[in-house]
This record gives sequence, structure tokens and C-alpha cells, in this order.
Amino acid sequence: MSVTPEKQPVVVIGDLIVDELVEWTPDGQRSVSYPGGAGCNVAIDLVALGTPAILLAEVGDDPAGHRLRRIVRERGVDLRPLGTSRPTGWATSSRIDGEPTYTFTGSVCDRQFTVGPDIAAGLGRERLLVVTTFPFDDAGQVDDLLALASGGGHRLMVDPNPRPRLLRDPAGFRTGFLRVAAESVLVKLSEQDHAALDLPPVEPWCDGLFTAGAQAVVLTRGGAGVRGDPPDGTSIETPAPPRPPVPGTMGARDAVLAVIAAAVADAHSPRATEWWDAAARAVDFASGIVAAPGGHADARPFGREVTMPGPAHGRPTG
Repeated sequence: MSVTPEKQPVVVIGDLIVDELVEWTPDGQRSVSYPGGAGCNVAIDLVALGTPAILLAEVGDDPAGHRLRRIVRERGVDLRPLGTSRPTGWATSSRIDGEPTYTFTGSVCDRQFTVGPDIAAGLGRERLLVVTTFPFDDAGQVDDLLALASGGGHRLMVDPNPRPRLLRDPAGFRTGFLRVAAESVLVKLSEQDHAALDLPPVEPWCDGLFTAGAQAVVLTRGGAGVRGDPPDGTSIETPAPPRPPVPGTMGARDAVLAVIAAAVADAHSPRATEWWDAAARAVDFASGIVAAPGGHADARPFGREVTMPGPAHGRPTG
């Protein structure tokens, strides 16, 4: 009888925060919160896809942070908290035509992903290291990230996921992202990211990454689906399936990243046909994620729902 090898965990570096969703109803302003952040979303989605996930994230020593730790661990994520004395990050999003507009508070405004030697040693070697919502405009943290990857023989997979209100130095962010992208086996970004970071046209930029050793560049295109560019020059265009109207696009990009990461972790160097299959699975999985609020697989509210009768509103306390 053949034995299926145990899957190795994918390591995710990214935000673990409270996502507060705010929308107007006939009764006033409705607020409901979920465990969130791109790191959280990707890690939970990986576990839902059957791939073990280790999450390296800042999380405060406060009631919100304690609850986030418990929730993500209950979802099967191996959380390795990065210490911080600051409050847990909080993102409030208001929907405009289905698209979220964010404001941020707490540690998310000055993210510090400092991986100490004990945590680094505990990761093992030669993992797939997925990096998202990283402060690429902090050159010191970029240096530390590249040293972590090279020191452990880890393969990097990067998604810049820039948030305009969190960019302290847009030019520095672009420089830092390009440094990490040049060392990554896969780069995933959205059309909006590509424009916001003022990157070169996709084709020549991809060629440079392939020369450096990248296996693919994946571009999410909103309702148009996903484009994948492997080194053999055969672009993969996977349209989004027709679906009923959805509450928004929150979590779609993170869902695509999780599916692609699972494919890279399983196959190490996926062949062209496997990229086609992974792109199709990614689009389908992401379509399911955005069919409900919350941003990740089987998202459950963090606290009680609050409806305020006037234009002012406060954070939910449940």
C-alpha cells in the first residue's frame, strides 16, 4: 500500500487584525466585525484547502488580540505571534459600490514583522514562505525578510497588497517589493497594484522575473478573473464564472493567493497544465469566498452586530 507523504506547512507572513464592516441600512449604520487581515485570510483559506499553515503575525496583548489568537487556532492555523506592545490592529471598511474603503488603527499603521531567532528556527527548512501586506517601504524589514528566507532555504512567494493609506513612502515600497519579487518563485498582484506601484508593462517585467528564477506571475483582474504567466510564455486567462451579485470583493485576492500557494507547495515546480488547473481552482474558490461577507473560508463574526441610528458609530464591543 502506498503512503501519501505528509504535507509540509506553508508559512504566511501578514496581518492578523479585526475587520469591521460598516454599511447603511434603513435603520441606520450596521457594523459587524470578523477576524481578518490578508495574513489571516490566506492562512485560514490554506487550511480549508487541506494545506497546513503557520501564520507569523503581530497581535496585541489585549482583549481583541486574545480573541483573535483563539479563533485562528480553532480554525486549524498554527499561529506564531510576533510580540508587540501596541494595540491589536483594526481596519474599518465602508462599502462603496461593493468595494471596501479602509481606515486603520492600532499596530496595523506601523507594522513590524520581526521574526526572532527562536521563531525562525522553529519554522524548519525549505518551506514556502508567503508574504502579504508587508511594509516593503521599510528597508530594514525587507533586509530581515530576505535573510530569513535565505537562511532557512525557504522559497518566497509575494503579494504586495498595498493599501494607499498605509503607504508612508510609495517609492520606497515599490523598491522594497521589487527586491523581494526578484528573489521569489512566484509573484501575485492585482491590476490595481500594478498601476498603483507604477510597474513596467507586464510582459517585459515578467521576463525579468523569470530570468531571476520565478516560476510564474499571477495577476488578478477583478470580475475578469485571473491571468497567469509561466516562464514558457503561454499566458493563462481564466475568466470568473458568472455569479449572482455578491456583497463585495473582500478576500478574493487572498483566496487566489491561497490556492496558488497550495499548488506551489504541493507540486514544488508546477507544470503548465497544473498552472491551468490551479488558476481555474483559484477563480472558483475566490468566487465562493466573496459570496458571503468576512473575507475567508467559512468566516464567522468576531463580535456582536451593532446598528447605530445616526451617522456616528463606534466599534463593536462584543
